[in-house]
Amino acid sequence: DFHSNLFYLKSFPILSGIFLKKKISTLKRTEEYNQAYNSRFKKIYETKYWTKINNFEEFCFTKSLMGIDFTKLERKIIENKLCYISRYDYFKHHYSTVLEYLKKYTDTETIAELGSGYGLVLFVFKFLGLKNMLEGYEMDEYGIKIAKEVNDFFHLDIKFDEIEDLRENSKFKNNFEGKTVFTHYVLHNIKNNFSKSIDNILNLKPKQVLHFEPIYEKHPNDLKGITCKTYLKSVNYQIKILSTIKEFKNEGKLKNLKIQNIGIGGQPFDKLFLIRYTPT
Repeated sequence: DFHSNLFYLKSFPILSGIFLKKKISTLKRTEEYNQAYNSRFKKIYETKYWTKINNFEEFCFTKSLMGIDFTKLERKIIENKLCYISRYDYFKHHYSTVLEYLKKYTDTETIAELGSGYGLVLFVFKFLGLKNMLEGYEMDEYGIKIAKEVNDFFHLDIKFDEIEDLRENSKFKNNFEGKTVFTHYVLHNIKNNFSKSIDNILNLKPKQVLHFEPIYEKHPNDLKGITCKTYLKSVNYQIKILSTIKEFKNEGKLKNLKIQNIGIGGQPFDKLFLIRYTPT
């Protein structure tokens, strides 16, 4: 509508300036950058806020964390429309939507999240009543520490474990055969050896793979689409997620490839898509 188009029209020159500035400074998602990014897990771990709240629901849907007020109105995408909603209310809609798609494409198998952070997505799914056995795998030590402590604190049965770097030539100790594997806002952060990461996921031999990710290549070349693409480039997200996965399909390494727009986005520029496929 008019107000939505006006917002994207005003945002485009700002985002273009940010992108050019970062391009000039050759900002990259280096290991140092990733470590700084993941230091938030350590900060969350130090708060141990799950021990200071009233119940599990309050943990899953907190109204504030580390000085951030989740009740303030922000621009989010719901049902493909730009709207004002609090982060608190948006998260409830977001996770319910993702869970709806996950349940649609799974049966009774174990569901494993790669890059599970401190387990929030899986904890929310458990709170929302998902009956499948759940597993979370993460590289960051503090992410795993939080997940295991929260799991024990609320007497849950989710399995959490460390996983080796998907970007490397590694032998993964965990067994994923027969399980549904999914990612949620993970692939867009993998800038180096992205193709190797997809190859490693396929080599885990899961029943199927579901990626809930912002997809640069799915935005059209209109005002809104170009603005979103500029944003995704300005924050240095992976922009070849879909084309890389399609290469594996063309090589016969995966089948049943489906891509869906699920109509939500935590930012006005990073609408979430579902990529679903089966290893051959």
